[in-house]
Amino acid sequence: MGMDMDFPSRKDILDSRKRSQQSPSYLDAVVDQVKSIDIEKVDFENSDFKPRQRIVEKQRVYRWTRVFVKEEVVDIAVNDIYHIRHLPTGESMECSFICFAKKGLAKDSSGSIVSYDGEEDRKILCLMIDTDLLGKEGVRTISSLFPNTPYYEYNLMRRDELVFENKRTGERLDYFDVQF
Repeated sequence: MGMDMDFPSRKDILDSRKRSQQSPSYLDAVVDQVKSIDIEKVDFENSDFKPRQRIVEKQRVYRWTRVFVKEEVVDIAVNDIYHIRHLPTGESMECSFICFAKKGLAKDSSGSIVSYDGEEDRKILCLMIDTDLLGKEGVRTISSLFPNTPYYEYNLMRRDELVFENKRTGERLDYFDVQF
């Protein structure tokens, strides 16, 4: 096996580290730039010194919900919208179907994946909910189902009181458990 000329020698690496330590730091460069401003040419009377910011895109945070169904869901597509409805209160919240869970996914006690099989488990739906919707007026009961949120409360409800309905097909999920 020959020497690959793309890798620098140890001496070159050490020399470059010495040069970088001798070069001015970021703060020194900023100070030099500030010192180079000619304040005689700045019009302080007509200048606007308010801070400027522009939000390019609002940051989104999502929560995952797993719905364990009794039979495989046949008519479903990625990004299908599901309505979570709490029938006694009339609350409704939208969420998106993203994928099915994976079979054979095993984790150790620290949460690291130890084995993985890419096959889909079509009996476990993964739904994504925008956290901006949680806690809003009109969805307090549904919001209280999500742990690790300020709205969480212990709830006991019957399975037929909480309904997951596909907006596109109108089909309700026949589920036996939900993991919020």
